[in-house]
Amino acid sequence: TRNGVCHRKRAEFTLIGSFEMSTNYTPAQLSAMTVAQLNALAASQFASFTSAQIQALSPLQLNGLSKANFAAVNVSYFTKAQVNGLSTTAVSYLTTTQVAELTATEISYFTSAQLNAFTTAELTALSKTQVQALSTTQLSGMTAGAFSALALGSLTAAQLGGLNAAEMASISTANFDKYIAPSLASLGTQGLSGISFAQAQSLTVAQINGMSAGSVASLSG
Repeated sequence: TRNGVCHRKRAEFTLIGSFEMSTNYTPAQLSAMTVAQLNALAASQFASFTSAQIQALSPLQLNGLSKANFAAVNVSYFTKAQVNGLSTTAVSYLTTTQVAELTATEISYFTSAQLNAFTTAELTALSKTQVQALSTTQLSGMTAGAFSALALGSLTAAQLGGLNAAEMASISTANFDKYIAPSLASLGTQGLSGISFAQAQSLTVAQINGMSAGSVASLSG
């Protein structure tokens, strides 16, 4: 009957509505969803997911999330496989709030290509602990533009020692004087060879006198 059809339609609508608004999906249910199904969920649902629910999502699923849904995910729950599998587009979707959620261990999982996809706002939002979690391999693979957005004062002596010429050249004279010049002894040959004429000119007599003959010879300025 017509009334029966109407009741059935209302029941189906109620069922679909409750399904879309539920946050009680099991990890198995979430891992079985398509990207389209996941994007049918509200951002508020992703924000309420537990670590087990988030970790059930594959990199393919995470990469397919809308910008709004991805921005609602608690990224501190990500596994190494999930971080490694993030596309550069997904990485660029990270909010500064999410960047703050990333643990030092998670930071160490990112490839240089992924780090280069970080926006300037994301890179400048990295804390001292997060910056110091970056390996010399990660840093050496960053573009000069991405590297220059980091908080240079957070770099350790070991990290400074791994800087390449392009990264050194990207540092402003003011930042060079403030963060690099006092740690010249930590620089490697690559970093020293990238010191510009303006940077070299800003060195004090005491700083130059404190350099070894080999280090002075490596200066390109």
